[in-house]
Amino acid sequence: MVKVRDDLPKTQEGSIDLTNWVFRVTEGWEALDRQKLNEACLLACESGANHLTLYQESCLRQGLVCAEILSTLHPDIETLIASILYFSFEYASLPIEIIQEKFGGAVADLILGVAKISETQSKTSREHSLSNEQQRDSLRRMLLAVVEDVRVVLIKLAERISALRASHHLDEKLKLQLALETRDIYAPLANRLGIGQIKWELEDFAFRYIEPNAYKQIAQLLVERR
Repeated sequence: MVKVRDDLPKTQEGSIDLTNWVFRVTEGWEALDRQKLNEACLLACESGANHLTLYQESCLRQGLVCAEILSTLHPDIETLIASILYFSFEYASLPIEIIQEKFGGAVADLILGVAKISETQSKTSREHSLSNEQQRDSLRRMLLAVVEDVRVVLIKLAERISALRASHHLDEKLKLQLALETRDIYAPLANRLGIGQIKWELEDFAFRYIEPNAYKQIAQLLVERR
């Protein structure tokens, strides 16, 4: 089973310690990039700390979790900033013009690209049953085709993991839908891109919700073996 790190640093008052988090994620970075990431966190806090996503987590928290997942892949600063601000754009109506003004057109394009993937996947899944592997593979190819920058796909995969980590708030039907999409679309995309750790965590969550009894049995066997 995949071990999940989701321990955002806290202040004494119990809120997220953004300064500590930035230093943790940017260890070894240049001061200018660390400053940019800190500015992105402050904007996410201002725009999204009090707005919830579909998964009943704040836009700020999900953005930080998403960025921390990506940080293990050592992406560039634009990718991390886009991953933090995507949720505020999607759920808190943070204008893309403000993002572009503060962080440049590349960050804005990444965020719009992630939104486009989400829209394309949702629309295609509604219109087609995706009942066989050929249809699912066609959708995966389509998702790769609608983006011009592979970093968009990386952010989307991390966004999916952050959603799965927060999905305990959802009812069983939505959990199952999320798990099936993950198994059929996003885990194979991660595999195609050769991102093992992300692929394993996506598959682990999907298995947990699709086959909960088998998952519990395997988890118990692993505990006993340890």
